[in-house]
Amino acid sequence: MDSSWNRGGKRMKRLKVLPLSLRGKKRYVKVVWRESYPQGFENNVFDCFKKLFGMVGLSLAKIKTVYKREKEIIFKCSYEYVPHLIIAIGAAGFGTKNFPKIRGVSGSIKKLKAK
Repeated sequence: MDSSWNRGGKRMKRLKVLPLSLRGKKRYVKVVWRESYPQGFENNVFDCFKKLFGMVGLSLAKIKTVYKREKEIIFKCSYEYVPHLIIAIGAAGFGTKNFPKIRGVSGSIKKLKAK
């Protein structure tokens, strides 16, 4: 197959796929509670992260909520910002009776769900 395609009579080249070694690494962080987690906890984590590290830090960390259950949440973030996320989780849960516990950090969701 040719590496270019025809669109409207013009020849355009396809984009090359970025090798795995050059892509940004990600990690998953599992947070658990003894009781069910407080409503709006994810938003509190995002707000604390933004207050501590700024809007640029929040965008570079690429934090997302991947998995939610009654007593646990799994966050996805950039590899370099895992310690920052753990600090933000602690700051978001500070002063509450039901304090969150970091269960583990892993490179895959499958391994993290087993913990």
